[in-house]
Amino acid sequence: MDFYGITYTGGQNNAGTVFKVDTKGNESVLHNFVGGKTDGCNPTGGLIRDASGNLYGTTAACGGGSWGTVFKLSKNGQETLLHSFSDSDTDGAIPQFGSLLLDKNGNLYGVTMYGGSNRTCLIYNNGHCLQYDDGHGTFYRLSTNGTSFTVLQNFGANHNHGGDGFPMGTPIMDADGNIYGTSYGCDPADCLHGLFGTVWEWTNAGAYQVLLPFSNQTTEGSNPIAGVILDSKGNLYGNTEVGGTYGYGTVFELSKSGSENLLHSFDGADGAYPVGGLIFGPGKVLYGTTYQGGTYGQGVVWSLQLDLP
Repeated sequence: MDFYGITYTGGQNNAGTVFKVDTKGNESVLHNFVGGKTDGCNPTGGLIRDASGNLYGTTAACGGGSWGTVFKLSKNGQETLLHSFSDSDTDGAIPQFGSLLLDKNGNLYGVTMYGGSNRTCLIYNNGHCLQYDDGHGTFYRLSTNGTSFTVLQNFGANHNHGGDGFPMGTPIMDADGNIYGTSYGCDPADCLHGLFGTVWEWTNAGAYQVLLPFSNQTTEGSNPIAGVILDSKGNLYGNTEVGGTYGYGTVFELSKSGSENLLHSFDGADGAYPVGGLIFGPGKVLYGTTYQGGTYGQGVVWSLQLDLP
């Protein structure tokens, strides 16, 4: 089995790469991003693979609109730019910290941290807006051939519970076709206004709703980045970058009935600031990472045993 991944920078153009590593540790670069208007640059998140062996991912910058791209890399290494984000009212901007979701019908789903139609005026003059911000993010659907792009949800910093802006992470779909994700809740460059983020759902009927608005940093956590994962009973699990008892982030459960259970608060010694996604291991064990804390202050890999039924 081969392993595939991306680098944010480096490669021939210092714009990032897609690489493969085989089980013997041999690495090969499958694509060097060029950047500019003809290609993406600075890929983030992970890759997904379809049944034919094609890889799909996103870049956080460059492309025709200069606000990031969605790309396809064929089994033989040929790249196709499926979509360039433009930061317009009908588009997104800067997909960040997450992978794409591929459904059984060949549709890709993802989020952008900025863009969309819900914009805030930054500068007024005589009742007219002279400058808007870059928007508060979108949730979109894209066909795998790149011919059909649709914004399904425009997020807003003051939309639905006041913290529902700047979605990041990887969307996930349940067996019924409902899709779940997280929004960070405030501008990552200015998180001083008490907007703590959400867990949201896009139903199979095409309706958007907030399942969990994070409203108390200490008891619920604050600012999720990575999205959520599902167990076999429909319960959701995720982490928040900050908040909790010590302020270093949390691991939480959102039951199918809609109640939140704070599973763990990081205290620094056992990790601090979890931003990556979670995975399940055997015996209902959660695994994840933090980017700071631990013995040397440089982050940890952690496991959490969940209560068995």
